[in-house]
Amino acid sequence: MAQEVKIDINPVAYPTSSKTAEFDPPKIVVMAGDLVYWCNNDTRYVHQPKPLSGADNAWVTAPISVKLDDLPGTSNTTSFTSGTTLNGVLYVCTQHSGESGTIIAVNNINIKNLPGALPGTPQAAFAPGKQTLGLGEAFVWSNNDVTAHLPAPSASQQNAWFSAPIQPGQKSEVFFFPQYNPNLTYVCALHPNETGIIVVY
Repeated sequence: MAQEVKIDINPVAYPTSSKTAEFDPPKIVVMAGDLVYWCNNDTRYVHQPKPLSGADNAWVTAPISVKLDDLPGTSNTTSFTSGTTLNGVLYVCTQHSGESGTIIAVNNINIKNLPGALPGTPQAAFAPGKQTLGLGEAFVWSNNDVTAHLPAPSASQQNAWFSAPIQPGQKSEVFFFPQYNPNLTYVCALHPNETGIIVVY
């Protein structure tokens, strides 16, 4: 489920013509589909974040108003429909070229419980069961089950991708594949009858 994610724009102690504020946090990891917005805490200057090589209004439709009467200016939201690489997307302020930040968006593969599953059948499943990713595109597994899980290329290679299982309610570290693969089948090393497919194009 998409969440709203705030990035603050905080004034700096010694402003210059190219930098009057900074993005906080300067680098952020969000889930693909999350709604990202900026909150301007600067009482003197407007700001308008944009991707480094994008149009001024690619993300934020108009400069974000200054903070007035303890009410910060806020932008509209923007989101990524798929993951970025681990380098993320560098962005700058259209008004002040010295202000920059990075957004890393990650895709999500859920590990979900299967209520009522019969003994001997998978008690949990990867969702989607088949995930398509671009080469180098960042993603995580989110464990929404009540037991730990450990995605791996096979049961005998249980620590090929992660050194420890993903605990209930936790996410894996950010992961990506550096090579093309049209049909990468993987398992949960702790429950080998739980399988998934990743297509890396």
